[in-house]
Amino acid sequence: MKYSYRTFSLEAGAWLFALIMSYPVFLVINSSLKSFQELSASPFSLVKSITFEHYARVIGEAKIVLSFSNSIFVTAVIIAASIVLSSMMSFAIHLNNGRLGKIVFFILISSIMIPGLLGMIPLYKLASTLGLTNTYVGYCLITTSGQLPFLVFLYTGFLGTVGKEIMESASIDGCSVYQLFVRIVFPLLKPITATAVILLTLGIWNDFLGPLLYLQDASKQTVILMLYNYVSFYTKDWASIFPLIVLIMLPNLIAYLSLQSYIIKGIASGAIKG
Repeated sequence: MKYSYRTFSLEAGAWLFALIMSYPVFLVINSSLKSFQELSASPFSLVKSITFEHYARVIGEAKIVLSFSNSIFVTAVIIAASIVLSSMMSFAIHLNNGRLGKIVFFILISSIMIPGLLGMIPLYKLASTLGLTNTYVGYCLITTSGQLPFLVFLYTGFLGTVGKEIMESASIDGCSVYQLFVRIVFPLLKPITATAVILLTLGIWNDFLGPLLYLQDASKQTVILMLYNYVSFYTKDWASIFPLIVLIMLPNLIAYLSLQSYIIKGIASGAIKG
């Protein structure tokens, strides 16, 4: 009976926390479906008459298609580069379990403890010197390099759960190191890769400071910069701002709902021997 009471209390607390955290999302979606008059009269009440006129107006006025294309492009490039590089680096560290591998792993993990803002000015000066400001290449390179330490930490921990017998058997059968990684190891990394993809998607899609520094051209702005500029211009037009926020949230929600089953599994597995 005591165990059941504790279980009920934990479940009730989890549901209460979920409801509290979901309320802002519900409030934004609910407000985006109201007419301007209804939103002004009762901003916190349930919508009485659903309308999509603000969505149509936002899509027509804001540069939403261009900004979405830019965000999708940089997010896909950074995720692909980060996953490939971090998984290969982790595999190399896992194979070379001697002093050199441990030193490299320690250096990478130590960089996680350095606040990213401390390197903002040196990185911007370096990018400016190399002519990488206001370019996709500069933003993608800098953002990818910033993601590698944490991803290497996740992948290295997860690789500790992969039996070495599998790798040894593949090596005996004549697999080279690259074949071993591509055909055997990387498919086994599916749970932690899904976890990395969702974490990267959330971080890159919602990144504000990076695009503000390295993608200043209006034709290269991401959705977050578009929202920032839109809010600055239409400061009091909340009827247009709420639909824009909902449209920007949709990719994150889709990515999370599609991959949520892998998130806890990937992190928990990587923490066993990490």
